[in-house]
Amino acid sequence: KDLGLPKERELAGVYHGAFDDAPRFAGQDVVVAGGGEAAAHQALQLSRYARQVTVICRGSGLNAISPLRQAISRRANIKLLRGAVVTALHGRTILSSVSILHSRTGRERELDSSALFVLIGKAPETALLRWKNPPSGFFLAGDIRQGRYRQVAVAAGDGIRAAMDCERFLRGNRQ
Repeated sequence: KDLGLPKERELAGVYHGAFDDAPRFAGQDVVVAGGGEAAAHQALQLSRYARQVTVICRGSGLNAISPLRQAISRRANIKLLRGAVVTALHGRTILSSVSILHSRTGRERELDSSALFVLIGKAPETALLRWKNPPSGFFLAGDIRQGRYRQVAVAAGDGIRAAMDCERFLRGNRQ
């Protein structure tokens, strides 16, 4: 998903999704926007090389499993900004800084940043789906399904459920 900010898709240094080339940011200040497990993983990976990693989390804390939260709390170069959102991106062609709004205080400030990693969730590609309930013989699994629980393990289990439904369908059980 996008933050919905001007220049978000034009500025170099703004990444949507996880990025594997963390050594590229050695000694730099970077920002991760997101409060889930993908954001936590990205922050930990970047912290091995970056000078400072700032995680912007709009909620009261990270929505990640306990071992990830604990690992982040042990990294001196990861700073977690709770209750904050990215409101603007700065730079001509390359990202130079981001503006952050703290929802509790209403204060806005600017952070220097060489990169912004936007990890605020995914928007599944559903352009082909024009109905709420799939027709007979069509099976959904993973992120394309509605609801809160769409993580990898749930998607894998969902895939098994869809495969079993498909197998029953092919055997003639149309229920």
